Amino acid sequence: MNPGSAMRLRVVTLNVWNRQGDPKRTGLINRELRQLAPDLVSCQ
Repeated sequence: MNPGSAMRLRVVTLNVWNRQGDPKRTGLINRELRQLAPDLVSCQ
């Protein structure tokens, strides 16, 4: 990396604590995370 150049880091935070709701939730989360292509995913 060159001095003075910026490094980009894509971070996604996601609250997955709630287990109730739409049974398709896990698949939807998976699809969105793949689409966002973050460098780091933080789950609660």
